[in-house]
Amino acid sequence: SDALVNFSWVHTFNSKLLLTVSPFYHYNAARYDSLPTDVPVAASQDRSSNYGGGQASFSANIAKNDFQAGLYSFYQTNNESFGAIFSSDSENPTAFVDSERPTGSLVSFFLEDKFKPFSWLTLSAGMRPTHFSGNNGFSESAISPRFSAALTVPRLNWTFRGFYGQYYQAPPLVTAS
Repeated sequence: SDALVNFSWVHTFNSKLLLTVSPFYHYNAARYDSLPTDVPVAASQDRSSNYGGGQASFSANIAKNDFQAGLYSFYQTNNESFGAIFSSDSENPTAFVDSERPTGSLVSFFLEDKFKPFSWLTLSAGMRPTHFSGNNGFSESAISPRFSAALTVPRLNWTFRGFYGQYYQAPPLVTAS
């Protein structure tokens, strides 16, 4: 099951300055149960996640530049249960159950500038510093760069685009091994 609540508040200061604030809440859940008679392992997993957070961004159009800066953050709580029945010995099957309630948070700041030196050329550069932390004591930080260019061929009106970017993926809050 899945549920999402999101809205945006947008404020224009003038034709060149814009502020957007977008809080959100997201819930999702999944459950898997194999048959108890599955051999050699019958497994079950029950998981639900609650996320609450938001994004705020500020955009400014100044001369030949479109500048954007912002903040994205969320806090997450999970409720996870994993179970297994090992039936290699059909007389004495072994059962295992583990329940976890991990939490984590992510905070990311972003900066980007699109520069248009000519009507047919747009250059873009940006970065996204991110920090993740979980209740298990694990935390990490990363800086993800982004670069792009768009070239429009006059008269043909064809646009060629190139992009390079790195994206940070937060780790799972809990794993089984």
